[in-house]
Amino acid sequence: MESLYATPANQRLLFIFNFDGKTMTTPHTLYTCTARAWWRILLGRALPLPVLALLFVMMEWAHVLPRAFQTGDMDETVVSTKVELARQSSRDSQSVYIGDSTCLMNVDTRELGGLNLGLLSYLTFDAYTEIIHVVSARTNPPPGQVVLIIHPSTLRRAHSEPHFLNVLRQERDGQRTSRTWLQSMFTLTGIPAARERVYARIFPSPLPPRFVDAYGHTHNLRRALLASAGNLTGGHARPDTAIPRGRPEYRMPPPLESHARAFRDALPTETRVFIALSPTRESDALSDTPARYAALNETLKKWLVPATVLELPVTMPDDCFVDRYHLTAEARRTYTATLSSAWE
Repeated sequence: MESLYATPANQRLLFIFNFDGKTMTTPHTLYTCTARAWWRILLGRALPLPVLALLFVMMEWAHVLPRAFQTGDMDETVVSTKVELARQSSRDSQSVYIGDSTCLMNVDTRELGGLNLGLLSYLTFDAYTEIIHVVSARTNPPPGQVVLIIHPSTLRRAHSEPHFLNVLRQERDGQRTSRTWLQSMFTLTGIPAARERVYARIFPSPLPPRFVDAYGHTHNLRRALLASAGNLTGGHARPDTAIPRGRPEYRMPPPLESHARAFRDALPTETRVFIALSPTRESDALSDTPARYAALNETLKKWLVPATVLELPVTMPDDCFVDRYHLTAEARRTYTATLSSAWE
């Protein structure tokens, strides 16, 4: 070993430390290392990462990797699985139920003989239109009956939340759409391709505590939704007495009208459209709540003409709800039966 003092100017010192797990001792052995060797050490550790990233990006562009598996969390799993259900629809899917999470959880469309494409409150009519296009492309003739099940609070949203709308479009198209420049740069790291097309297929994500007992993780949730015609049958636990109280605000922003009319235009005129506003808790209702529901129904009927408003209860007792919007299992069965008789 060369002496420390004899080290040439173009060389660098590499210190090997003796680490006993608790304390770091002073260097006791010194090795000389040239600048060229340093670069070899650094590149040997850093080079595999960009090479692996480039490999994933190239495989995604070449369509070698499997289709993206969007199960990063529960919400993404619900949205992507509903698009998959729409893509698998057939001539038997002549009754389609669509709307927010009250459509997803408050009715069992298997009892009604239809496909449940209920989404989340993050998504509104622009998303419904896109998923209806998927159904129409797969069914011939198009669905003869579409039932819109939506809570009035969802009607306050003028546009769908961009992230979940992109999840829907990516599942529909099989590739990412509407990326910002920052998202495009992040794609070049290969992380999205590895996460969505490889990692997500192998490793599921846990669900919120309310749904763990019923499904456990996102992969089980996806399989359950596919097997139950899109109905979310779990998570209907006993009512939570700690649900916060408040007074809901029911209104519809002007931009929502164009999205609603585009949704109706996506359906043939002969397709019957039914409007079913989901009930609210009795403790949240005001004296004018029935009048507000009637006004919302009339506006939706005008936007979705021709359409039929179903006569359904405006309110239900608080003990019928597990949270502010979603029903218990027993109330769900009752409400499904009420919905079934509403158009008979």
